[in-house]
Amino acid sequence: MKQEKGDYGYLTRYKKKRTVITGLLVAGMAIMIGFGYWRYNTMKTIFTVVGILFSLPIAKILSGLFVVLPLKSISETRKKELEQSISNVPSKQILWDLPLSSAEKVRYFPCVIFSDQTVLILYEEEKKSEAKEAEKYFRNLLKNNCHRAGFLFITSEKQFLKKANEIDWTIKNQEEADRIKETILVYEM
Repeated sequence: MKQEKGDYGYLTRYKKKRTVITGLLVAGMAIMIGFGYWRYNTMKTIFTVVGILFSLPIAKILSGLFVVLPLKSISETRKKELEQSISNVPSKQILWDLPLSSAEKVRYFPCVIFSDQTVLILYEEEKKSEAKEAEKYFRNLLKNNCHRAGFLFITSEKQFLKKANEIDWTIKNQEEADRIKETILVYEM
């Protein structure tokens, strides 16, 4: 089964996929340059040029990988505990492992719950200033895409679970809920 953005484990799979692709491209580059040198006993061949051109996609893939490499997914046991604690929320309305990119940096949101009326975000960061910036970023993300859903940004797991169980997650306008989900996932790495 293919993992989509917003599914649990997507971040880990993304890192592995990028690592494998980078390895294959480096191997392709080495083979091209090595074949040219082996065949013509000189580096001044078209094979060297083609091999060097492999560095462009390598750089692009590595830049994305280096950005998400320090981010750590929540453990599967913790995910199951969270799911059990918020059993009133339909699983299709929960997004997991969200590294969202902005112009300044990539921010990691372990869990986001959404409906057409409310978006509830869990953000775990020790620094208050980072949390304030992340809250402003997420608020602007929704506001700039014309979403009028309520917005709750929580940095405590206990508080997050409490709010998740208090809110009615019934969707009244499926189209709006789908737009909110799309908006969030567009910014995912």
